[in-house]
Amino acid sequence: RMDGIEEVEREIARGRVRKGPGFSGQEDNKIKELTFEIEKLKNRLQQLEVVEGDLMKTEDEYDQLEQKFRTEQDKANLLSQQLEEMKLQIAKNKAIEKGEVVSQEAELRQRFRVEETKCRDLTAEVLALKEKIHELMNKEDQLSQIQVDYSVLQQRFLEEESKNKAMGQEVLNLTKELELSKRYSRVLRPSTNGRRMVDVPVTSTGVQTDLMNGEPAEEETPAVFIRKSFQEENHI
Repeated sequence: RMDGIEEVEREIARGRVRKGPGFSGQEDNKIKELTFEIEKLKNRLQQLEVVEGDLMKTEDEYDQLEQKFRTEQDKANLLSQQLEEMKLQIAKNKAIEKGEVVSQEAELRQRFRVEETKCRDLTAEVLALKEKIHELMNKEDQLSQIQVDYSVLQQRFLEEESKNKAMGQEVLNLTKELELSKRYSRVLRPSTNGRRMVDVPVTSTGVQTDLMNGEPAEEETPAVFIRKSFQEENHI
């Protein structure tokens, strides 16, 4: 989970380096907002991972206590059974000295009370652990929701990244066209003697061949010159 968030942060950093000074302020704000939300998710994931670890540890403790509870309960049941057997034995053996029988019965009763107390304590601990597990499971549900939010946020970031790439390419193309327009404007600018620096645009050999073949040449307008220069710049 953390690796995925760190990968998104690296993508944001690389995107900023690629955009350079042409990167718009609005898109930069969007990236900053996404970065801030990712940082919040990162901190939240760290907290919930700790909670998840506590949940696993608590579940182990619960299993151990539940096993211990069953063991103590078995002991208590066994002692209760022994106590009942002792009562029956007392009834059958009235001839046995009263003092000895009473002594054994009192010992069993005392042991039974001790085991019964242990059972009550273990029962309380088991109930407390069940409540804690329920609380941690709710937090685990929150973690799942955060993971869903993170996936949506990552998709939004990728979409913004794609838009920024397309915008950067469009700005680059417009910059090239503007530069070509400036160059053509300088070519047509009048010189100091009042004449244009270039009276007639020079046609290529391919155009002259077309003229000799009787095919009409395309009119050399500023728009045509810009388009041809743009095509030459991009090797079209």
